[in-house]
Amino acid sequence: INLYIAGVGEYETVVQKYVEKDKRIKYFGFVSGKKKEELYLESDVFVLPSEWFEVSPVTIQEAYGYGLPVLATDFGSIPEHIEIGKTGWIFKIRNTSDLAEKISMIYSQRENLEKIRENCFESSLKNNFFSFIEKVCYIQGQIVKK
Repeated sequence: INLYIAGVGEYETVVQKYVEKDKRIKYFGFVSGKKKEELYLESDVFVLPSEWFEVSPVTIQEAYGYGLPVLATDFGSIPEHIEIGKTGWIFKIRNTSDLAEKISMIYSQRENLEKIRENCFESSLKNNFFSFIEKVCYIQGQIVKK
C-alpha cells in the first residue's frame, strides 16, 4: 500500500519525517490542476481526515467524480455524504487504530472496489452543482428552469 499525501498544514514537518523513513509515503504539498488530477487517477481510495466542521466538502464530490471511494472522519456533516460500503467508509476522528482497521478492511476486500468506484461515479452525477441548486430552490418554493 502506498500513501500519497496532498495538502498543507501544521503537520508538514511531521509528515516529512515519515516520508524520509518510509518510501511508500509520498508528500506532494499543495496540489491543483494537472497534478491533482493525476493523483486522483492514480489512487484507489481518497482519505479525508478532516477535523473541520465541513458542510458539503467539495473534495468528496471531486473524488466521486473520479470514481474514488472516500474514507473520512465521522465529523461534522461528512458522514451524510458517504454511503457506508457503497461509496466509502467512516472512521472515528483522531482514532488512528480505527483508521488502520478500515484501511486493512478495504485492502482485504479490494475485489469489491470496482463496483464501489462505479457507485461513486454515479453518485457524482446525481450530486452535482445543478442538482444542489434544484434542491435549494425547491426548499424555497421557487421553480428552477434547466
